[in-house]
Amino acid sequence: MRHIEAAEAVRKVGLRKYSSRLDWLNLTLTSEAGKAIDVSLRFSAGIGVVTGGNGAGKTTLLRALRSLQDESEAWPSRLVGLKAGGVHDGADWHVEFERSPSQVSPSLISVAGTRPPLLVIDPAEETQRIRTRFEHDPNAADLLEGTDPRAFDAEMVAHASRVVGRDYSSIDVYEIEGDDGESSEPWFKIRVDGVVYDALGAGRGELSALYLLWHLSRAEANSIVVIDEPEAWLAPASQARLKEVLAFFSAENAIHFVLSTHSPEMYLGLDNAPVSIVEALPSPRAHAQMSSFAAARALGTPLRPAIVMFTEDRLARELLIAILREVDSLLVEAVEVFQSRDGESALLQVQQQFLDGDMERRRIRLAVVLDGDQRRMQKGQRVKRDERLYLPGNAAPEAVLRATVSPIVHRASDDALRTAGVTDAIQFRQSLARAAGLDHHDWFVEVSKEFSSASAACSALVRLCLSDHDFDTDSRELTERIRVLVVRSA
Repeated sequence: MRHIEAAEAVRKVGLRKYSSRLDWLNLTLTSEAGKAIDVSLRFSAGIGVVTGGNGAGKTTLLRALRSLQDESEAWPSRLVGLKAGGVHDGADWHVEFERSPSQVSPSLISVAGTRPPLLVIDPAEETQRIRTRFEHDPNAADLLEGTDPRAFDAEMVAHASRVVGRDYSSIDVYEIEGDDGESSEPWFKIRVDGVVYDALGAGRGELSALYLLWHLSRAEANSIVVIDEPEAWLAPASQARLKEVLAFFSAENAIHFVLSTHSPEMYLGLDNAPVSIVEALPSPRAHAQMSSFAAARALGTPLRPAIVMFTEDRLARELLIAILREVDSLLVEAVEVFQSRDGESALLQVQQQFLDGDMERRRIRLAVVLDGDQRRMQKGQRVKRDERLYLPGNAAPEAVLRATVSPIVHRASDDALRTAGVTDAIQFRQSLARAAGLDHHDWFVEVSKEFSSASAACSALVRLCLSDHDFDTDSRELTERIRVLVVRSA
């Protein structure tokens, strides 16, 4: 799978409609004092993600989900109830389990509708079990006798090569009987550049990736696949590529993945994958869904700039940063903003030469944010489906600020002005009166004298202007479009 195809697969996950999925889950756990605590989670269609620190309760969640696949699954002592629901083939389903103190496994209390096929995979644990089986069983080779291998097709070999970072010639899979006598387990024979080795000679990360791909090659369309720590033993670059492979299978086969992970590489870049963060202390809880970007930041992941943005001049730069800081402060860390030395002509040249029609995915994305007076207009109305980025309004930034802030200040109390960042409300009002009638460039120069810097002036003016419906709508649309670019570049 080429890089551009991987990016397209990630995009498709956010666009596809999934007729079979797990939408919500409610766990009932007991506290140390014996009090019942409910923890509710919701999952995004396509790829839903649950993350958290060590000991956050992801293993408990996995055990609960296994009950949807195997009702004899033993539950942890704190887990006493499970309710879950979703859609299968367009029809609603839900199920309820409870476990009494005397039981190890739960009892099915109620079920409505038809559940989708569900598969739970723990690649770290399961591959280690298979490996141990062959390492310590003196007759392990006998398991392969009489078993005809199945070759990974060219597409699966390409997926494996990209994830692991090896140019595989072929991968053969021996599907042997599992310890339970019912399931199948894979054993691999691998060829790379004339070298042949088996699963015992493979690295842990390599074996985990091949094991996941084997499962995906057998997974039913319109099913739910739950994976515990799919990143197990994989390098960050391989984790990011595995995420793209999961997106490919999700988009192509309508598989709804639920991932329990520690790694932001498994969800950063997914457009439509709000993340749930769970924690066990001081009491079990699940935070409301948040964007993949916000989740990574909340867990302390350092975020590098993902977008280089260009504005017409310094004021436009300060205005853009102020808008991002007020609407979504997390984005400020992911965006580096530069002003042009040659004004709008330089920006339009960059737009035409490098950006328009260029959909290639880059490690760092470039973007131009034009002043509002550069909007594409038709008979006084904004052109629909204009893909360019603009600052709020249909005029130069200073003109928009002047037209927007003046009536707001007229209505605002001194306390409201101070809350917005105005140090001296009386002097600020006087500066607006002195600036009346000036050219919009000179207007901003006069008004900004009441602040420590142009940046501080922009921040205060933006806070005031966001109470205006049109300015707020344009600012939020701009921020959302930048957020999408950040997520796709992560």
